[in-house]
Amino acid sequence: MSPRRIFLLLLVFMALFTGLHYVKPLERYFPSMEEFVPDHIVEYVKGNKRTTLQHEPHTLNDTLLNSVPDTVTVNERLPVVPDSLYGRGNQVRIMYYGDSQIEGDRFSSYLRHSLQERFSGSGPGLFLPVMPVMYTRSVNVTSSSNWERYNYMSYRNGDISHTGFGPMLAMCRYLPEGTVAEDSVTATVTVKPSVYADSLSSRYCNLRLFYRNTEGAVAFSVKADNEYVFRTALDTSASVSEVVCHPGSAKDITLEFKGTVSPDILGISIESAAGAVVDNIPQRGSAGLEFTMTDRRSMAEAYNMLLPDLFIMQYGLNVATNVKGEYTNYRKGIERQIALLKQIAPAAAVLVIGVTDIASGEGGTVRSYRNIPAVIGAQQAAAEAAGAHFWNSYEAMGGDSSIIRWALLSPPLAQKDHVHFTDAGADTLAHRLVREMFAYSNTVSAETHTQHDIAAPAATGNTIVEPAKPCIINKIIDSIIKHDRNRPMIFSSPAFWVFLLSVI
Repeated sequence: MSPRRIFLLLLVFMALFTGLHYVKPLERYFPSMEEFVPDHIVEYVKGNKRTTLQHEPHTLNDTLLNSVPDTVTVNERLPVVPDSLYGRGNQVRIMYYGDSQIEGDRFSSYLRHSLQERFSGSGPGLFLPVMPVMYTRSVNVTSSSNWERYNYMSYRNGDISHTGFGPMLAMCRYLPEGTVAEDSVTATVTVKPSVYADSLSSRYCNLRLFYRNTEGAVAFSVKADNEYVFRTALDTSASVSEVVCHPGSAKDITLEFKGTVSPDILGISIESAAGAVVDNIPQRGSAGLEFTMTDRRSMAEAYNMLLPDLFIMQYGLNVATNVKGEYTNYRKGIERQIALLKQIAPAAAVLVIGVTDIASGEGGTVRSYRNIPAVIGAQQAAAEAAGAHFWNSYEAMGGDSSIIRWALLSPPLAQKDHVHFTDAGADTLAHRLVREMFAYSNTVSAETHTQHDIAAPAATGNTIVEPAKPCIINKIIDSIIKHDRNRPMIFSSPAFWVFLLSVI
């Protein structure tokens, strides 16, 4: 048999045996399909119907929403961000911090869409050249390979000499601190709307760059649809500085940095000047205690520029898995984080979201962690003591073992790890968050809100539709055509498989 036929035969066997896993899963050896393909394509392949908001990529499980009673009654609802704030014609900024539960713009995507749809506003908000998840539900970021991300652990390891990470609790550089290159170095960041971005988050207006540059001259330029629209030299200062430009209606934006030294990039934001802006700031593996580990001056300088109106803190996954008898120290730690935020941004409210239900295998069965109520109790006590709002997502899900039930639904609302949500699950829980914590108004009754806002999906023209196959194909082709040649071609991308088949 020729080498070509042997190779093709092996390829066929590999495809068949791998494909069998998705008929009869062997979770111990193979990753889930969702690891390779976005939820939306998986749902189409499986033949599941989904709810869309006038072509917006948000899915809700109405049966589940109605089966679990509200955790907050109408009379108890508090306006964590009152409607009157949106009516001033100013920008309202919500900074959504969390652990891996919010990676990929889960939760914050639905919140952003809901608020921007009702109160105006556009853009995906803050991001960095290197993020835990580079491709989110709102934005696709591709950066040159010389970028490195630094956080508090980088400081602990001696990779960086300071903790001036700013509001993202992390920063990026394209040259190590203190390094002066012999020749000028170029670093780029290309930003495009995700193929799953809604019409509001994909509308780009203002571009803001937050940085600190203490080491030398750096040229900064912006290209919009491959045309230069902005050029400047970054200021040299020990303080946080800001650059603002207006790329117009362009959807393909490239930031270019050039110099023999690197500035500290503390954040890039694409946003509207008015209306709602929601930032997604995930910290993988975090317990939410890094705010007090970050240089206070840098955070205060950046917050004075951003002017946040609400901080949301959604942590606990990495606390619940460390089972303890009591969480007094953890409660005190949360209180310190809230106190710091209130001190350096006194005009902003704080909302603490309790940890969601998570489960693990125990004696051959899957059970929720028994210490979750204790973790939630510490979070709620800290919020009340520090004067913050609190929302119990565990109760909103349905309490004990709810993550297991969510994973068994069709389509599933939780992933197979019984920790993280699918996009549809995140949307469903975020819908409850919006309905219970944002639906109150000082001037409009809660009943009136329910009739026309995002708390009532039927009123926004929702229809049950089957995604059209050409749409999926177009999105795959789009991801191949727009592949950045300066970035590695990972094997889980459509571009890689087209390349492999071409080689074969």
